[in-house]
Amino acid sequence: MLALHGLVDREQELQTLLSLIDAAAGGRGGIAFLEGPAGIGKTRLLAAAREIAEDRGMGVLTATGSELERDFPFGVVRQLFEPTVAGMNRHERERIFRGAAGHARHVILPEQIREGPPGDPDYTTLYGLYWLTVALAALQPLHLCVDDVHWADGPSLRFLSFLARRLEGLPVLLCGALRPAETATDQRLVREIATEPGVRLVRPPPLTPEGVAELIRDELGEGPHPELVDTCLELTGGNPFYLRSLLSEMSRRGVGAGPEAASEVRGLGAEGISRLLLRRLTALSPGALELAQALSILGDGAALHQAGRLAGLEGSTVAEAAATLERAAIVTGGERFFFVHPVVRTSIYQDIPSAERSERHAEAARMLFSAGADLDQVAAQLLLARPRSDTWAVERLRAAAAGALARGATETAVAYLRAGLAAVPESGPRAEVLHELAAAETLTRDPSAVEHLQESHRLSEDPLHRARVASDLVQVLVYVGQWDPAAALAEAALDELAGRDADLELRLRVMWAGTSAYDARLVEQLDPRLPELRRAAETGGPAGRPLTLLLAALAENRGEPADVVALVERGFDGGRFLAEEGLDSPILGQALMALLGVDELDRAEAITEQVEREARSRGSVVGFALAVGHRGAIASRRGDLAAAESDLRASLDLVRERGQVFVMPTLAWWATDCFSERPGLDDFREIAEDEQMSAAMAPTLNSALLLEARGRSRLADGNVAGAIEALRAAGDVFDALGCVNPNYYPWRTALALALATEDRAEARRLAESELEDARRIGLPRAIGVALRTLGLVEGGEAGLALLRESLDAVERCPSRLERAHSRVELG
Repeated sequence: MLALHGLVDREQELQTLLSLIDAAAGGRGGIAFLEGPAGIGKTRLLAAAREIAEDRGMGVLTATGSELERDFPFGVVRQLFEPTVAGMNRHERERIFRGAAGHARHVILPEQIREGPPGDPDYTTLYGLYWLTVALAALQPLHLCVDDVHWADGPSLRFLSFLARRLEGLPVLLCGALRPAETATDQRLVREIATEPGVRLVRPPPLTPEGVAELIRDELGEGPHPELVDTCLELTGGNPFYLRSLLSEMSRRGVGAGPEAASEVRGLGAEGISRLLLRRLTALSPGALELAQALSILGDGAALHQAGRLAGLEGSTVAEAAATLERAAIVTGGERFFFVHPVVRTSIYQDIPSAERSERHAEAARMLFSAGADLDQVAAQLLLARPRSDTWAVERLRAAAAGALARGATETAVAYLRAGLAAVPESGPRAEVLHELAAAETLTRDPSAVEHLQESHRLSEDPLHRARVASDLVQVLVYVGQWDPAAALAEAALDELAGRDADLELRLRVMWAGTSAYDARLVEQLDPRLPELRRAAETGGPAGRPLTLLLAALAENRGEPADVVALVERGFDGGRFLAEEGLDSPILGQALMALLGVDELDRAEAITEQVEREARSRGSVVGFALAVGHRGAIASRRGDLAAAESDLRASLDLVRERGQVFVMPTLAWWATDCFSERPGLDDFREIAEDEQMSAAMAPTLNSALLLEARGRSRLADGNVAGAIEALRAAGDVFDALGCVNPNYYPWRTALALALATEDRAEARRLAESELEDARRIGLPRAIGVALRTLGLVEGGEAGLALLRESLDAVERCPSRLERAHSRVELG
């Protein structure tokens, strides 16, 4: 039997990898995962694949997940890319980080500072790393090789998942190894990557008797007796690593390969591989066990002098112990040391009593910090140390969390801050840590954010800090549908702030007004304060921009179109709003909504294009979903329903991917013009029909939009009774909110059409009411729709006259769809 690349019984697996390597080298990207228990030979197969890839002229980037570095943000990513980037000159580096790949600078080159508001840090970073991969693959085909994927840190796992879905057409092979039953950093994400469509899952089987015999012959130098082969196979289960460890012990003890060896080997096997290893360690030279334990605490890649210091060894003793460990095939290294296999490190590490392990991790954290190590290395040790009442540890963890957030590793930041919170002394900064933790949890959409913000607000004694916490808590409460308590909290914070911070006060005013304007329980409180809000917007400088845009949306809702364009232009301030507030500001959608409501479609389109450019430049999925969604809404208003459907569906996919269910009622509502004209909109119809609002959200604008979409969908399906029920409920909320602009909220004409046969008088009243508002506002589209509806309700010659008048009106509006409807109804 031929041992290819030092492997036995692995011909089929190597052939699979070879075909994928050749395909990637030819421009057809792929993914392969080697799955199997520890010691089955995955690492050796990966090494063989690397050799083959290098022979084919591919660039090989390697990384290994580690138990000790699961919370080291982008640790695996940095292992993959840092060596290549570090070897480039300045010109080469600038070339690969050109364009969207620049969003990965702060990960691969940690000294780089993220510029501008991050918007959506996770997605931005993943987007940048993807384009960095594309840039490197343009230089030469790439083989990305990741061992122990199950131990990769969360941010790196998200990148591997992101990349795995985008390899088609790239000269890139992603090859990884993982254990099927291992407790992973993120088991769901690991399985998601491994089961991605197109993944080749390779499961190396146990060794055959012939393979066992070959390895015995290679190690002991003689052909084995069949009984010895059977015994070794029985004791190791055909696991190559366990077999090699057993054979190494046999060789050390001088056990041969004859028939008498089987009984002696049974005695060795009964001890287990871990016991054999630890027995061998204790028999080595002084200091070897202590150094091995220190290395297991520090993890792979530890420097010898640091391990020696942690082990309490000095001078020549350290070098002698290291040489002994290398001769015993426990570690390999030069300047930095690595265990020959994760099983070896795990055996040594787990033999240290847990309390002692915790103390040694704490000691390692301080030692690494004093040596100027990366803060993430320090934090990784502190997570394993589980310190209690330790101000030094709290400050290191907070600093590491800030760095993780800047790199888009929000889940890592959450882990650091939770550990920091557990370590806060009784008189320590608990309120501040809670606030930082909640801010990170908000980015990961963790429901714990609300509880932590509430506790931080309760504990804080500083009015300014309480107001900042209140500002963040109001935003979270709005997104989880608790608008009433959000408005109350904003108002209380304004009273408590009492002018201490003018910009923060304006931000809280926007939150209070934005919540009150769109909740029927609160809107009556808004009207008396509108003059005060207008003055604040005019005198607030840059901080007044969001309030100005909110006032534009309110003017549109209430049928005051003359004010809308001027307010929007003042609020956007020549693009400064986008530059300074970012793309995830909820007020941005309000401004675009205002322009749509007064048929300023060209202006809305220009801003949407600017938002899309910014989103692409920053890699912001929130901004991109907003831009594409509004582009779909604009297309729908123009009557370009094919383009509207395409854009709205693209936005819906992004919203679902990010879990932004808050936006889905609006998307379904924007799709209502398509319901009766375009087939294949079942996903939007399902949202309209199946999405449920909580009792707390029932009196809000979001609920009204969903109900109107539901009513229109039912009407298109012929469910007249169901349409009437939904449209009446929507109208109750719209009326309570003062949303009377029929150019944006034409629910009355939709309900009139539904009622035309069973209650013509009410249908006429609704159409006339909408026509009255449309004429007062003076927008041709709304006038034409109301006239057409009234004409259909009236019928006869009077109805024909109204339809002709409708056609005259819609000929002056930008909607081809409404012109078509009026022409068809007129005949």
